[in-house]
Amino acid sequence: SPHISVSNGARTLAVESVLSDGYKTDIVVSLESSKNDKTAKDPIDLFSVDCGQEYGSYACNSLPDFDKGKKHYYDIKLTSLKNYISETVNISVNNEEKPLKVSVPLEHSTASKTISIDTELYKGKAYKPESVELSPLGVMLIGSEGKLSENTEVTLPDIALLMKDGSKEDLDLGGMVDFGTEGSGGGVVVDDGGLFNRSTPLVTESAWNRNPGKKDVIAGYFSRIIDLDNVKAVLVDGTEYTVK
Repeated sequence: SPHISVSNGARTLAVESVLSDGYKTDIVVSLESSKNDKTAKDPIDLFSVDCGQEYGSYACNSLPDFDKGKKHYYDIKLTSLKNYISETVNISVNNEEKPLKVSVPLEHSTASKTISIDTELYKGKAYKPESVELSPLGVMLIGSEGKLSENTEVTLPDIALLMKDGSKEDLDLGGMVDFGTEGSGGGVVVDDGGLFNRSTPLVTESAWNRNPGKKDVIAGYFSRIIDLDNVKAVLVDGTEYTVK
């Protein structure tokens, strides 16, 4: 069930997924109509977003592959030059006769799980993974690098989800280039058609960003929604970390 939801009688706005390292925030919301469906042609005009301080950029994209009847999904992305992990993001739907607004606390949000990685295992390595954030619709790997020259490609750790039924989902986040410089980028890892085909890898798109806090953030976006209650552990280079 959604972490946060609110209704004005005509439509229901719900928070489905939250991923944030304080600088880069990815929030997936759903908007469901009780009667005739009315949505803005451009998703970026559908919502107003405020996080208590000025953010660097804002984007909103529809997620039609996840839509169910009158329930539509949207991906809201925020970036900031200041860390706002302790802030609350307020999301409201524009042009509603009755207010429709949700407040999303980024810190300790139960819409995602944070797994700390044993950094002692990566002493002397070029890249040191520090934590994994997991949500129903994506994963975020947060770490730091040593002294590297520009355009240095670093091998990322192998990450997988160990499910309670004994199955395993590999998370291919791709490689990262331009370590040692602030920036961002991304690309499709795989697209063989049919997002809901179980043979399709769970991660189908990834993006990276080196934030002003000198942390490297790699985000992976899932091809299907997962139930976090069904995840037993996260495997990082073979080391098992229990998801609580």
